[in-house]
This record gives sequence, C-alpha cells and structure tokens, in this order.
Amino acid sequence: REAAREREREAEKEREEIREIQREVERQKAAEENERLELLGMASSKLQVIMDDFIRRTDDEFEEHQAKQRKLEENSALIRQRVEDLEREKGKLLVIEEHLGQAEEQMRAWKAAREAKGDRPVEELVGYSDALSRQLFKCTSEDKAIEDALFALDKALANETVDCKSTCSS
Repeated sequence: REAAREREREAEKEREEIREIQREVERQKAAEENERLELLGMASSKLQVIMDDFIRRTDDEFEEHQAKQRKLEENSALIRQRVEDLEREKGKLLVIEEHLGQAEEQMRAWKAAREAKGDRPVEELVGYSDALSRQLFKCTSEDKAIEDALFALDKALANETVDCKSTCSS
C-alpha cells in the first residue's frame, strides 16, 4: 500500500511537472505571439508612415500638374482668341488691299488716258515763278500728304482695320 501511495505521489508529481511544462510552453507561446504582434504593429506603423509620405508627395505632384494644366488651358484660350482677332484683322486688311488695288488701277487708267491724249504729267502742270514758290509748293504738298496719311490712319483705326498697338509700335 505504501508503495502504491508512493507511486501515486510520484505520478501526481510527474503530472504537476508536466502541467508546469505545459504552462511554461503556453507562456512562451503567448510571449512569442505578443512579440509577433508587436513586430507586426511596428511594421504596420512604418508602412503607414511610408504610405502617408507617398500619398502626400503624389497629392503635391497632382496639384502641381493641375496648376500647369490650368495655365496651359488659359494660354490655349488666349492663343485661340488672338488667332480669331488676327483672322478678323486679316479679313479687314484684305478688303483694304482690294480697295487699294482698285484705286491704283483707276489711277493708272486715268494716267494712261491723260498720256494717250498727249497731256503733260500732272507734276509738270504747275509752274513756279521762283525758287521760293517751288519750295513752298513742295512743303505744302508734303504737308497735305502727311495730313492725308494721318486721316487714312485715323479712319483705319476707327474701323478697326489696323491694330493700335502694332501701328504705334511700328
């Protein structure tokens, strides 16, 4: 009996040691799981920081590209407007060119008709009694030519057939 009790105590002691080993294994597993979760949390935090930085940089780049796109669209609209303005001005200039061509043709026809009749050139029709008269006539003619040019320019500006900026700069 005593031997049976002794075996029973030893068996109980062995079972207690086994339970203690099992608890130690469970503690180690729990510690490893906590360590794994801690590493996972640190890795997740680092990834979040990297991802936040990436998102911030891409957002900044996106905003920069949108600003460039807006500027390009504004410039494109300005260019289209300028092209339209130039097309209108071109049309007006073509009309003026046609009128000048007609006027030139009329002047040639008139001059040819005068020459065919044997008339003297217009420049020779005016006679001068002295050098001072000739100089006065020449100055008056130049003054009238300038006045006519200014009148034609004023009329063209009023009709918007020429651009004020380009006219004044040239």
